[in-house]
Amino acid sequence: MRFSGVTIDVQQHYFLDKSFLTSSCDYEEWDTPEKLCHLLFESTPLIGEVCLSSEQYHDFSERGHRLFAKLVKENGVLSRLEKQILSAAVVFQVQREDADRVDEDDTGDHLWRYILKNLGFDEELFACKESKAYHILRNLLQETLRISTEHGKKYYNTLKMQALAPASSISELFNIIYQFYRKNLECQYDEAENAFQILSQNIQKKIIRADGSDQINLGSSVWALKSSLKVLFQYYPEYMAAVCDAIAKKIDLYLRGDDPGFCDCNRWDVLLQKWFQSKTKEERDNMQRVRARRVRQKIITTKEAIRPQYLMQDEELTIRLPHIRLPEITQPPVARLYQNGRVVAQLRMSVYGDPMCYTTQEFTFELDHLQGISFNDCFDFQVEIICGDSVLYDSKALLFRQYLVFNENGYESLPFKCQNGKARIVAPANAEVKIIDADDNYFDESDNFQIFQVSLLSAQEIWVNDVDILAQEDSKNLSVHGYCIPDPAKGVAIISGEKRFQIYDRVPTLHVVLGENTSAKNFRIFIDSTRHSLYEYIGDKHTGEIDLPSAARFCHRIQIVEFHTGEVMFETAYIILRQFSVSFANPYYFNQACTGDVTVKFSGGTYTHSFKLLEDQETVQFPLLGNGLDISVDVPKINITANGENVLYWSEKKWHEDIPQDTFIKVSRPTDLQIDLVLGNKFIPKPRRGNVYEIGNLICTIERENASIPFGALIRHEGMVDELKIAEIYFLPTFLSSPLVREDTQIIWQPEDRFIGPARPVFTVELDNDLTDEPWIYKQLSAGKAFEKNFSCRPGRYECRVFLEPDDDNPFAIGIRRQMVWEETFEIEEEPERRFEGKSIRLLKTWFWSCETQKVEVAKIHYNDAVIFDIDYIGMSDFDGEFDFPVPAYEGILCFRSPDQKWNYMNNDPENERYENVNPVSFCIAHENRVKVFNADEELLQLDAMVYTETGYVRIKNRKWDCTVEEERRRFPIADEFEFREEDDA
Repeated sequence: MRFSGVTIDVQQHYFLDKSFLTSSCDYEEWDTPEKLCHLLFESTPLIGEVCLSSEQYHDFSERGHRLFAKLVKENGVLSRLEKQILSAAVVFQVQREDADRVDEDDTGDHLWRYILKNLGFDEELFACKESKAYHILRNLLQETLRISTEHGKKYYNTLKMQALAPASSISELFNIIYQFYRKNLECQYDEAENAFQILSQNIQKKIIRADGSDQINLGSSVWALKSSLKVLFQYYPEYMAAVCDAIAKKIDLYLRGDDPGFCDCNRWDVLLQKWFQSKTKEERDNMQRVRARRVRQKIITTKEAIRPQYLMQDEELTIRLPHIRLPEITQPPVARLYQNGRVVAQLRMSVYGDPMCYTTQEFTFELDHLQGISFNDCFDFQVEIICGDSVLYDSKALLFRQYLVFNENGYESLPFKCQNGKARIVAPANAEVKIIDADDNYFDESDNFQIFQVSLLSAQEIWVNDVDILAQEDSKNLSVHGYCIPDPAKGVAIISGEKRFQIYDRVPTLHVVLGENTSAKNFRIFIDSTRHSLYEYIGDKHTGEIDLPSAARFCHRIQIVEFHTGEVMFETAYIILRQFSVSFANPYYFNQACTGDVTVKFSGGTYTHSFKLLEDQETVQFPLLGNGLDISVDVPKINITANGENVLYWSEKKWHEDIPQDTFIKVSRPTDLQIDLVLGNKFIPKPRRGNVYEIGNLICTIERENASIPFGALIRHEGMVDELKIAEIYFLPTFLSSPLVREDTQIIWQPEDRFIGPARPVFTVELDNDLTDEPWIYKQLSAGKAFEKNFSCRPGRYECRVFLEPDDDNPFAIGIRRQMVWEETFEIEEEPERRFEGKSIRLLKTWFWSCETQKVEVAKIHYNDAVIFDIDYIGMSDFDGEFDFPVPAYEGILCFRSPDQKWNYMNNDPENERYENVNPVSFCIAHENRVKVFNADEELLQLDAMVYTETGYVRIKNRKWDCTVEEERRRFPIADEFEFREEDDA
C-alpha cells in the first residue's frame, strides 16, 4: 500500500511551514495500527488525509477501545505511539461519523458524544463523568496531533480539520476550484502558475471580511465551506494554495482523459472521485468538452515576457497585446498607444476572471481605424499598459520599424522566413517603394499605409526609401529561393513514413532565385538523389528554370545544398498523379465526430474511402498507391466556437445569462461556403474585420418580448441554403417539463434538468385545496423530496403554480416581482364505482383507421345517435389484452333517438341475425375525455362510414349488411376511441 499527500507533487512550489511538509508513506501490506501510525505521524500534517478500508477501520476501533479504557478506566499511562494510535482512531471515527450522518446540522456536543460512545465509554463502567472523559481525550489530542488550532471551537475545529470533514465542505471546495479553473484559468493548468496563491489569499480575505465587502465572487459561495476548511484557509493559506493547486492538476488530468493517479487510500482523492461521480454523465461530458474546446493561448505571467507584435489581419494593420495575468492587475487596465511621442489611442482592456485573479483578454489596436494615426510617419509606435496610477508596462523602442514584412499568415517575419515566398510589404504612405519583379508578380493594395502583396521567389529587388529589403538576407547567409509552377493540389498530400509529398497533375517546373551577391557555384542540387552542380542549370544568372523528373506515381525529392556547409537551402518533394481530383460525399462536415466518404480520381481510376473523424480532427489518411504510400486529405469542416468553446455542443435550450457579455462567436469554414449567423429573424451583423461575431453584447440589447429566440446559421453552398439551429436562447425563466411529480397522495419536487433560468433559483409552490380559500404554500423545497405528503382532497381539479422568487442578494433585483414559471392541474377522481352514478355518456366524436385514406380519420357522430344509459361499475379489467394493466370497467346500454324523439336500444338480442350484437356495451376511460367502447361480444364497436367523405359524420353500426370482406373493411371501420361528454341520466 502506498499513501502520498495530495500536495506531494506541488509542495516544492510553495513556502510551506515545516509542520505542513509531507512525504510518501509506503508499506507492503496492512499489518497493525502501530505500523501505520509510526509512518503517518512523521509524514502527514493531517491524519485524515488517509482513508482506511473497513478492515483497517475495525482494527483502529478495537485498539482505540482498549487504549481509551486503559487511559481513563485504568488510569494508565500511554506510550507516545499508543497516544498516536488513540488520536488517529478518534480522527477516523470523525470521518465515519461524517459518512454516516444524514443531517447536515452538527454540533460539537453531538460529535464528542459520538466519539465517546464509539470508544466504548460508559459512566458507570468507567466510574467517570462524561465531562471528565471529554477533557482527558481533548488534552490527549492537543498534545499528540501534529496540527491543531487555537481558533473558534478549537478542539472541535481541530478534529474536523484533521479528519478533512465534513465531506460536503470538501465538495464545495472542489466546486470553487473547478469554477476558478474554468473561469479564471480558462481550463489551462500550468505548474508554474501563481494563480492558486491568489485564490487562497482571496478566500482568506473573504473569510476575514465577514461583511463580504470585498465583492469577490467565488461561484460556489465560500460560506458553504465549514469551519474546518475556513480555519485552514484563514491561518494556513500557503498550505491550502498547494492543496488547491494539486486538486486542480488532478481535475485537469481527469478532464483531458489522462490518469490523475487517484489513490484509494487518500481522502482528497476519494472525495474528488465521488465529486466527479456525483455529476451526471452529461455534466462530466460537458466539463471535458469545455476543457477540450478552450484554445491554449500563451498567457503572459511576467512583465518581462510581454511582447506587443504587429499583425496583418484581413488586410488591416494592427498591434496586438497577448493575454496577461499579473498580481498587479487589480482592475481592468488601460492600453495607451503613442506615435512619435503623441498619444493616439487610449482604450480600456477587457478582462476575464474577477478581483480574485484578473487576466486581460488579447487586445488589438487597429491602426487603420485610429483617427490620430499619421500614415505618412514611420512606424514609431510605443505601447503603455496602465493599471490605476501605475505604468505596468512600457514597450519603449521595441515597435520602431522603417517598414514591415508579413508572411502569408499575417505575422511579422523576415523575407527569408516567409513560407512559399509569399509576403506583404507595408510602408508609410509617403515612403518611396520600388519593386523589381521580372514576372510582375505583385499587387498594390494601398489604402492608408502602402501595402504590397509580393512573391519573394520572383521579386529580384524590393526597395523602401533606398533600403533593399532582400539584400538584408545576405547577413543571414540564406540567399536561395525556389518555387514550382504550377501550384500543387490544395489540401492533399501523399504520405510516406513521416514525409509529405505535394501532388501535381502535370510536371512542375522549378524556378530558382539567387541573391545579388550569390553564385550558383556555391550550391549543389540533388534530383532524386542524383547530385549536380546548380551552376550546370543556371550558369552565372541569378534566376533560372529547371525541368523536373516527369515519372508519374513515383515520389520525387529535390534539394539545393550549400557546397561548403552541407546546409539544405531549399527542398521540395512531390508526386505526379495525372487528372487528379478529390471530392467528398457532403459539401461540408461539422466539427464533431463524423463519418463520410471521400473519392479520389486520377489516371482514369476512382477510389472511394469511408472515414470516421473525431472532433478537431480535420485530416483523413488512407492507403492509396501501395508500397506504404498513403494520401492525406483535408476534410471541409465547419467550426463555430464561442470564446473557444464548440457551440455545436451547446445544450438545445440555453439561458441568456449563461452567454457572457464578452462572448464572441468565431466561424471557420471551407472557402467555397458562405455562413451567416442568425438570431431569431435577424442576421447577426458581420464583423468589420475577420470572422468574429460579437454576440454577447447583442443578446444584452434584445428586448425581452419573446420567451425565447432561436440562434443558428445559414450555410450557403452551390446555390443551396442549409439551416442549422444551434440553440434556443431563453430570456424568460420557465420549466421545460413539469417539476411536480405526483405519486399517490405525495407530490415530489423534481426540478433537475428541467428549469431554464437564473442560477441558484428560489421557488415557491402554491397548491389549491378543498380545506380553505387560501392555497397551501411551500418554500425552501428540496429536490427529490415530497413537499406535500397527503394530498387527499375531495374529488375535483386543483391548480398548482410554481413561482420564481427575486434574488434578495442581488441589488439589481430590488423591485422585481416574483414570476410564475409553471402551472398545472391535479385531478382527484371519484372512486370508480361512483364515477358515473346518475350519469349518462354522450359519444361526440370518434377516431378510426381508414382503409381508403390509409391514415387515422376523425369523424363526428350525429347528436342523438349514441348515448350510453344505465351505467354500472363492473370491476377492473384489461379488456382481453387491450391494456397492459387492469383499468376500471363499466357496462351500460347504448341507445339512439328515433325521429319520434324516443330513445331506442341498439340490438341486445344475440340471436337476432339481422343486427349486430351491440348491447350491453362495456367501456373504460382511455384518456381524460376519451373512452374505448366494446360490444356484447367484447369487440370494439364498428362504424357505418359509407357517407363519411361527403358529410364528415358516421353512425355506429347496428344493422348487419350483406357485403364482401373487403367492402366491410372499407365501409365499416373499427372505432378506436370516442370523445365523450357526461350528462345527467334522464
